[in-house]
Amino acid sequence: MLTVRQPWAWAIAAGYKTIENRTWTTSHCGELGIHAGIRWDDDREDAVRFVRDTARALGHTLPHTMKDAWPLTSSGYVLAVVDLVGICDVSLHRPDISCGCGPWAIPGQAHWRLESPRVLDKPLAAKGQLQLWELDFTLEGQQFTAAEIIDTIHHALQNKEIHAIEGLLKLLAVRDPAAAQDVMDTLHLGIVLGRLNDTAKGITS
Repeated sequence: MLTVRQPWAWAIAAGYKTIENRTWTTSHCGELGIHAGIRWDDDREDAVRFVRDTARALGHTLPHTMKDAWPLTSSGYVLAVVDLVGICDVSLHRPDISCGCGPWAIPGQAHWRLESPRVLDKPLAAKGQLQLWELDFTLEGQQFTAAEIIDTIHHALQNKEIHAIEGLLKLLAVRDPAAAQDVMDTLHLGIVLGRLNDTAKGITS
């Protein structure tokens, strides 16, 4: 498995992004699971914009919204399997030289060449790791603590990543059903209070 932050994991699973940039190489070749990290790229809006612009420039048709791309935009799940067919390390050693790996390639990094993405019928909940790692199917969703998932939900709310919350709630329900219900009740209360506040503003304006 390889853990990739969103929206890059979505771009790979959907077949848009055929190069994964890393500062290291591997001797592994062949099938490789793509796991979406529980946190999104720190520059989420710029990253999503880059994915959309680059994919469209390459002739891909994209969904209208991130919600339409669900579940490939979920976090904390293995989304797809791809074929790692080779690694170009020219730019890793000589960032001043153009290796011709295309618009997804970042100078100064190794370019992992990915082909033939196969989206899983059911994404598998898992906690990401550094480097390459193997998934223990007997522990699906159990590697996360409830506190980690709740913290990520708060992070998603702060960054208005509403589309990510549904998947995180499902992940939390696997780990701690009672905590998931508490969070859903809190979110529902927040929605109700928000509507009441909007109504009050309308009455007083």
